[in-house]
Amino acid sequence: MRRFFSLLTAFALLSLLLAGCQAGSPEEQVAAKRAQYTVSLNSWYPELENEAVDEAADSEAGDEVAEGEAAETPTPEGEAAETPTPVGDGAGDEASTDVAIVDLVPGPQPHTIVFDLLVLYDGRGEALQGITVEVTQAGASGAEKASWLEYLELPAMSKGVSEQVGFQKTGVLFEEGDVFAVNLNKSVPPAERSQYREFQSAGS
Repeated sequence: MRRFFSLLTAFALLSLLLAGCQAGSPEEQVAAKRAQYTVSLNSWYPELENEAVDEAADSEAGDEVAEGEAAETPTPEGEAAETPTPVGDGAGDEASTDVAIVDLVPGPQPHTIVFDLLVLYDGRGEALQGITVEVTQAGASGAEKASWLEYLELPAMSKGVSEQVGFQKTGVLFEEGDVFAVNLNKSVPPAERSQYREFQSAGS
């Protein structure tokens, strides 16, 4: 009988120890809940920002106005009409080249990137108010060009129910061939947790 009570006591102590380990610090609780999320990238697409569009449009419009004014300038009486300089020859070359640079030179331009994600919470207990994902941008060669952290607000998610979540990132230097990826890091090192909003709210 005494041996039975000893085993029972040992089992109770072990249960309390395991419960304490599972509870952990607020940071560890957040880390455990983050591990229960799954994030999938449905789609993304770029939108050229208004400033870049306006600059190109203004340059092109200014060139058209200049050409129109030159064509309408009257010739004084007694003077021979000057033969207009063909586009691409002589003095007219400078203005037309400026427009070509705006329209044709390849290279990254500022864009707004629109993302569409699917988020699933499959954990127990109350879900987090939001999670932070890592976004990476790579060029056509596969080399990484940029990366950043994006916080997704996800209030009151239910277990086993997926939610569609969207966000935008402005000022991204994008060019043809670039691709984006979104990843949820489920093992954030303690030294980096201060960069994640959900850990900040846990007192990190």
